[in-house]
Amino acid sequence: MHCKDCKYWERSNKDYFDNNYGDCNNEDKFFYGSPYKGEGEFSSDLMFYYDYEGYSAGFYTGQDFGCIHFKPKEPSQ
Repeated sequence: MHCKDCKYWERSNKDYFDNNYGDCNNEDKFFYGSPYKGEGEFSSDLMFYYDYEGYSAGFYTGQDFGCIHFKPKEPSQ
C-alpha cells in the first residue's frame, strides 16, 4: 500500500520536481497546526504540519511512501 496506488495521492506535474513525488489530498487526516493540549480532542492517527513563521506549509510524499489511511485508486476506464 503505497502512495502511487492511493486515491488521495496525485503525482506532481511541476517541471522542477522529481516525477516520483506528489501531493496527498487526504484533508481528513492532515492538518496545519499542532495538537497542543487544550486545543481540542484529536484522534491519534493524524499528521500535523506547521512552519515557524505562521504562513501556510505543505508536505510531499514519495510514490513509495506508505500510509495507514491508504484507499485504492479507482480503476481507469
